[in-house]
Amino acid sequence: GFLAGNGVKQADAVGVALDRAYLTAKYQFDDVWSMRLTTDATVDTALSKQTNVYIKYAYLRGKLSDAFAVDAGVIETPWIGYENKLNTHRYVYKSFTDFEKFDDSADAGLGVFGKLGDGLFQYALAGVNGGGYSKIAKTAAIDFNSRLGFYPIEGLTFDLQFRDGYKGTKKWDVATLANTPGTKYRLMQGMVTYGIGNNFRIAANYISQNADDKTTGLTTKSTGYDAWGYYNFNSDFGVFGQYDYLKDKKDATLAEVKVNRLTAGLEYTPRKNVRFSLVAKTWKIKNATFNQGAEIKNATYGLYSEVKF
Repeated sequence: GFLAGNGVKQADAVGVALDRAYLTAKYQFDDVWSMRLTTDATVDTALSKQTNVYIKYAYLRGKLSDAFAVDAGVIETPWIGYENKLNTHRYVYKSFTDFEKFDDSADAGLGVFGKLGDGLFQYALAGVNGGGYSKIAKTAAIDFNSRLGFYPIEGLTFDLQFRDGYKGTKKWDVATLANTPGTKYRLMQGMVTYGIGNNFRIAANYISQNADDKTTGLTTKSTGYDAWGYYNFNSDFGVFGQYDYLKDKKDATLAEVKVNRLTAGLEYTPRKNVRFSLVAKTWKIKNATFNQGAEIKNATYGLYSEVKF
């Protein structure tokens, strides 16, 4: 439950939650062309029927070589899925940019990617509508999303992300017969990780985003960093954790928000593709304009699980 800065504890929430249920179908037409369809069942409290099923991925892929492949449709964006594969604990927590909604894991658009120099470099470039996979309608602007990777030795990764666009906020307004101004977002991220196979990996990220509201003229500057890692003692047991820090500042009101998040867990894998984790999560949020700058605290404890087939 939440604990406000004045010491008054808010209501607790207890129960069982199904955060995600994915179903994927893939088909290989030939050596070059293939397709993928993935549905995502999740809870959306904004809807009258709060459990909803979205199309997360629905794309045609043409892989002409290791150096060049193209995806068209509702595609995987360059960064979030890539970091999740390195982290391996998406079933417990999201990556920083995913959690803060700085980026989306999938979107409607066109992407190209590949490996160069015998795997020394990787690139992934995408032009997308910007609203994410739950809002794939056409907009009045195309967002650019990219990742560039460098892998000098086995296990060591260096990656940079650059994302620029309106995230679906610039649209055609029928009432005014003009485009809504929207908000222009510019995201930059750098990440370094090191690990050996699936035994362990450690990582550190630095993230910066500017959000320019073209209607009000206000700019929100967000900077943050996170560190995550995991270590498997053997095939059955392991530990993992992640720490996030975010600072938001608006230039007009000088209102500043600081967020600290810490997640730690003990993982048990009884068989392949079945994992259970005992997890503790703590949040601290400090808003300079709320409750005289008092700190709000939140703690979550529970059993998390992932099953694949």
